[in-house]
Amino acid sequence: MIIREIFKFEEKNSFIHRLDPRTKLFLLFTVSISTVIIGKPLLLIVIFLSTLFLWALMRPSLKKVKGLLFMYGIIGFSTMMSQGVFYYWEPKTILLTILPSNFPILGDITGGIYLYKEGLFYGAIQSLRVFISINISLLLITSTHPSKLILSLHKLKLPYEISFMISMGVRFAPIIMDEAEQILNALRSRGVKINAFNILKVIKLLFFPLLNNTLQMGRQLALAAEVRAFRAVKQRTFLYDLKFKKKDYLLMIIMTILFIGAIFLSIVGYGAMAPQIGGL
Repeated sequence: MIIREIFKFEEKNSFIHRLDPRTKLFLLFTVSISTVIIGKPLLLIVIFLSTLFLWALMRPSLKKVKGLLFMYGIIGFSTMMSQGVFYYWEPKTILLTILPSNFPILGDITGGIYLYKEGLFYGAIQSLRVFISINISLLLITSTHPSKLILSLHKLKLPYEISFMISMGVRFAPIIMDEAEQILNALRSRGVKINAFNILKVIKLLFFPLLNNTLQMGRQLALAAEVRAFRAVKQRTFLYDLKFKKKDYLLMIIMTILFIGAIFLSIVGYGAMAPQIGGL
């Protein structure tokens, strides 16, 4: 599965990898909030290109780039098509008639199904927001070792149990995808045809083995945690320590200024949640 590659941590010596995980968490927070409160397409494009620049600084592998582009394609197409069909604000310009209103029975029930130009554009804007959130989230996941992520969350006064749960959730995503791929390969070797016509059968055959393997991995993880005296003491010690460097302070100052700017732009009329508020 090409998607699983983008969730895997890669050990590198890039600028992004050397940042303190708390700096990347702050980056995730400010960029995600700015994406929600900013409504102008041009500003969203600028934020999106900025996240791509950060990805370039991380020097991702070709597999990660392919996986990211594949995810862009799926999310972008589905979001634009759904908004294009179910767009309900005015004005609406019909680009394509999928089901005419005079079609027997279904036409009377639905009033006709159409593809609207404004809906496609609005879907593109929403896709940009999703792309930005994906970029900045994966930037944190793929450039931060799970142990350092746990330590950073612990230093932010988050309970150790919650920090451990979040880190393991991120860590297990690619593992579960690997398990799913192995099960699908086993099904193919047994002559099961995997296509759109028998997708429900494939999901049924995939679900229970994947659930069983996931529960087994969870049990092994719980036993390993108990062996290592998980929750035995309130104050845990760590092998490594995290310290802010000059580049961390500089980046957080820049992001704070940009975040305040995003709030100001939203207040003066550059923010929107729906087209009639001024976002388009």
